[in-house]
Amino acid sequence: PRSKLSFVMSQVQIGPCTEAQVRSLAEVQDAFLGGKHMCCFISLGNNISQTEREIQKKYKKCPDMREVCGLAVDKGTGETLGYIQLAFEGMPSSLHTVKQGECYVDSLAVSAAARGKGVGTSLLKWGEDVARGRGCDRMTLGVINGNPAMRLYKRFGFEVNKTDCCDEAITTCVITCFFGRPYGLCHPNWGGSDMTKRLGEAPAAQAVER
Repeated sequence: PRSKLSFVMSQVQIGPCTEAQVRSLAEVQDAFLGGKHMCCFISLGNNISQTEREIQKKYKKCPDMREVCGLAVDKGTGETLGYIQLAFEGMPSSLHTVKQGECYVDSLAVSAAARGKGVGTSLLKWGEDVARGRGCDRMTLGVINGNPAMRLYKRFGFEVNKTDCCDEAITTCVITCFFGRPYGLCHPNWGGSDMTKRLGEAPAAQAVER
C-alpha cells in the first residue's frame, strides 16, 4: 500500500547524490525495480543492501556518475522522493552506448506516494540543466511502451525516434527478456521506444506540470 505523503514542491530540493544518500537512492531504485520481472517471473528488485552495494560498485568504477545522479528530497522530512541518473559519453550504461553531445537518461524513478505531484518534471529539468552545462545538444532515453511516464516525457519535449520493423522486433525481444510484460500480457503496446529531446537555446520559462 502507498504511504501517506504530504509535501509542497517549493520544499523539494534536487541535487547530486552524496555518499550519505546512496542508501536512500537504493531504497527508491529497489522499490522501482521490484515491480519488473526478467523473463516475466524473476523480480529485478534485490534486497536493499544488495542494491546499495551494486550502486556503490558502479560509482567506484565511475565516480562522475554519482555527480550526475540527481536526488529529489523533501527538505521538511528528509525523505527521498525520486531520482534521475544521467550518463554522458564514456560513462557505463547497461543498455545504451552514449555518444558525443548526448545526455542519456539512464533511469528515472519517483516513489509511489510522490507520483503525479511534479517531482518527475523537476528531475527532468535538473537533468536538462546538467546536460546544457556539459555542452550537450540532446537528451535521450528509452521507455517501455505503455509506461504512463511517456506522457510526461512528451510534455517535456521528448519525441519518439523513428525505427524500422527490424529494430522494433529486436527491442521487443530485449525488453521482454529483461522486463517481461510489466503492463500485462495482452497490452497492445508491446516493446519500447527511444526518445530524443533536442536542446536549443534555453527557453525563458517552461510551462510543464505533472
